[in-house]
Formats: sequence, C-alpha cells, structure tokens
Amino acid sequence: ESFQEVLKAFNTGWRAYYESAGWAARYVGGIYHNRYHVGDTTGILPFRPVPAKKQRQAVAFLNKNIFAADAFDLPDDLLNKLQPQRLPDFSGSLFSMSQIDYPIHRQVLAIQNNALGKLYNPYTLGRLLNNEERFAPGEPRYTMYDMFTDIRRGIWSEIVQPNNVNSFRRQLQLQHLRWIVAIYLNNSSAYPYDARTLAANDLDILETAAKKAIKATTINNITKAHFKEVLRQIEAAKGAKKTYSRM
Repeated sequence: ESFQEVLKAFNTGWRAYYESAGWAARYVGGIYHNRYHVGDTTGILPFRPVPAKKQRQAVAFLNKNIFAADAFDLPDDLLNKLQPQRLPDFSGSLFSMSQIDYPIHRQVLAIQNNALGKLYNPYTLGRLLNNEERFAPGEPRYTMYDMFTDIRRGIWSEIVQPNNVNSFRRQLQLQHLRWIVAIYLNNSSAYPYDARTLAANDLDILETAAKKAIKATTINNITKAHFKEVLRQIEAAKGAKKTYSRM
C-alpha cells in the first residue's frame, strides 16, 4: 500500500475533532427547544437553558481535548508518513498542489478556531446574557463572565506561572487574542455590552501577565518573543481610536 492510504485515514480522523469542537461549543449558552403546545403535556415550556453543569463540562472538554498544549501531540513518524500520491489527471491537480508535506499547524488551528468562533459568536454571547434570566431562582447559572474566564485560563495557563509555550499553543493564543480584540473594538449592537466589558477585562489581565512573563528566566527565547508580541498587540488595541456611538 502507498502512504496515500495512511493520509486518507488520517484526514478522515480529523472529522471527529472538527465536529466535536463545534458541537461542544454549542452547549455554551445553549437552549433546549421543543414544539409542545399548551395542553400537550404538563410543566413543559418551549425553552429551557442548558444546565450550568453541562455548560461547564463542555468548556472543560474543549480545554482538555481541543485547546490543551498536548491535545495534538502526534508522533513524528506518523506525520512523516503523510505523503500524498501525486498521479497525473485531466485537471492538472498534480501541478496545482501547494505543498506535499502535511500542514499540521494550519489544520489544528482550523479546528480550534471553529470552537472559538462559536464561543465568541454574538448570538452565543447574547444567549449567555439572556439565559441568566431563564434559570429558575436559586438554580446554578453559567454566565458570560464564567465563559470568558474559563476559556482565558484554559488557553493562557503558561502566562500565569511563566512556562514555555509550544507552537500549537502560540498560534492558538494569538488567535484567541484576535477574537478578544475584535470584540473589544467592535462598536456595533451585535455584541452585548457585557461582552465588550469582559473583552477589555481579558486584555487587562493578559497585559499584566505578559509584562511579568517577559521578565521570567524560566522561558525560552521563542516564548519570550511570543509574549512580547502579545503585549504589542494588546497595547495596539488599547491605543486604537475607539469610538462610542451616541444614543
């Protein structure tokens, strides 16, 4: 068998990661919906927020299996087997292939960004806000503050007690920062006010941590350069002209 068979099996395996990242994120700010009519059953309403416990479990799943530093720790002998079979065809695809070595970092980031895109989607953030009013009195809530905090802590753990950041996490952290900056600078009504407030809070926390981290003697050169870039981007975002619309 050619190594093309290994590559085909490997590509098929990514589907589970991509779908898991997307579906787990949908639990955050999620709502169960049924189409019962009045009188069909007793005590069942059309909408019910996903319990806080399940939302926390979903975020924990993402932090462990999608965002963690070792989530995509694949053996080198597997990556070096992922060779496409370049056979001529009528479409000329043999000559249009951009690269023959597997773009592992690009593939991983696409999966991670799929989850981030759902978590920080304006509709998700809006539901997190609205769902606070949908829980019964005394029922545990999973709030927008909880989500911002859990995701930030999961993705940026190396910056607190400065440790080396591997290549997968460096690109993930910068991508997460892009989402936070985009929300912070956004002035449309699409994002809830609390989302912009919490994005600013994340930037403050990461800025303080980055300033301390770049002085650490426990990190390697690329990690130090990475934290410097994080600090530059945060300072640029805060220095951008942020306008506030009138009522």
